[in-house]
Amino acid sequence: MIALFNHENHQTLQLLANEGLRYYFIGFLFLGYNYLMIALLSTTNQVSSAFRLSLLRGCIGIIIVACLFAFLWGLKGIWLAFPFVELMTMLIGKLKFRYGMLTSNE
Repeated sequence: MIALFNHENHQTLQLLANEGLRYYFIGFLFLGYNYLMIALLSTTNQVSSAFRLSLLRGCIGIIIVACLFAFLWGLKGIWLAFPFVELMTMLIGKLKFRYGMLTSNE
C-alpha cells in the first residue's frame, strides 16, 4: 500500500509510513462502531447527539488531539491521534446510548 504513494522509492518515507500505518489502522477497530452508533442515534431521532459525535470525531476532537499529541510525542503523536479520537468517540457514544448523557432534551 505504501508503494502506491511512494513512486520515487524514498527509503525515509517508506520507514515513516510503515511505522505510522500500524498506529493509524488501530483506529479502524473503533471506527466501525462509531459509524453504527452515529447511524443508530440518527435513526432513533437523536440527531443532535449523532451530529455532536460526528463533529467530535471528524473535526474538533482530531484537531485538538493531533496538536496535543504532536507536541507531546512528535510524529508518533500525529499517527496516534486518529485511534485515540475514535476510541474516545466510542466511549462517549456508549455513555450516550446507555445513559442518555449527550443532551438533556432528546
